[in-house]
Amino acid sequence: MEYAQFLERIGLDDEVCTLVLERDFTPAELEDAFAVIKEGILPYDASETLASVCRIAYCISGREYEKRGIAESVFVNTFSDISRWVKVYTRHHDGEAGLDNVRWMRHHLTLSLFAIGSLQYQIVRAPDDVFSVNLHIQEGTDLSPQSVDSSFEEAMRFFNVTEMNVMCRSWLLSDNLSSLLDENSNIKAFAGRFERLGDDMESRQAEERIFGCVLDDKKAYPQRTSLQRKARNFLIEGGLLPVTEGRLKLQSFGNFSS
Repeated sequence: MEYAQFLERIGLDDEVCTLVLERDFTPAELEDAFAVIKEGILPYDASETLASVCRIAYCISGREYEKRGIAESVFVNTFSDISRWVKVYTRHHDGEAGLDNVRWMRHHLTLSLFAIGSLQYQIVRAPDDVFSVNLHIQEGTDLSPQSVDSSFEEAMRFFNVTEMNVMCRSWLLSDNLSSLLDENSNIKAFAGRFERLGDDMESRQAEERIFGCVLDDKKAYPQRTSLQRKARNFLIEGGLLPVTEGRLKLQSFGNFSS
């Protein structure tokens, strides 16, 4: 796969691809930028950081993927996250293309996070030595039971494990959110898989994700969707939509839908 094809396959549009391709890096420059990114620091301005992250992904991380025999589909799926964060940056910077979330992207670049199917898995280790991951859910992810089961099964094959502890910290797991959802909701079914461990009542991530912003005046929130209407009314009445931490243990004999 050529570099230009990689950029296209991870979802960068033509204008951003052109911007990225215009900037070249020497091997020494890439190594220096990678060392800075590993510390969670931008090596350049946001535009040039985007170009460096793409080149590091293709040249350095991609080489490691090949050495480990990891499928190209996982490589592309994992680094498609770049295009998602470019869109976030562009939305908040008057259409300018760039990338500034290197604290997050460093996990992809160091092969500690993989997108497998519809979910992202960040490798951690538990004290009992059972293979453990932090689960991350991208915006717009397919959370249908079939898609989630498929991702879990593929992940256990990918990591070559028979047991896996799955930790997830998300507004999607909130009991309060579930109370607002229809019984056949994919989000509600997904949240129901987890043992809930605790809530962060101070977090307003749910409001940001549901409404696209965080406002002090709850009555000013948009009501374009059913969930927005229900969440807005719930918040106006004094309700909270916390981030919830949950835990799930998967085993190879198949308890994915339980």
